[in-house]
Amino acid sequence: MTSELVAEDGMKRYYERNPMHRSGKVPELAKLVAWLASEESTYVNAQNIAADGGITPV
Repeated sequence: MTSELVAEDGMKRYYERNPMHRSGKVPELAKLVAWLASEESTYVNAQNIAADGGITPV
């Protein structure tokens, strides 16, 4: 019970801090993965791509 409350409170704080105010959806992340696996991204290498709704400062 306590861990559920802590997890719920933690997610609430995460959503409040995240510019998108939500988690990423599977289709949104799948598009990124599909692009990275495609021929269109052959020049991209050694990158950290933050798919986090803008919470990571640039």
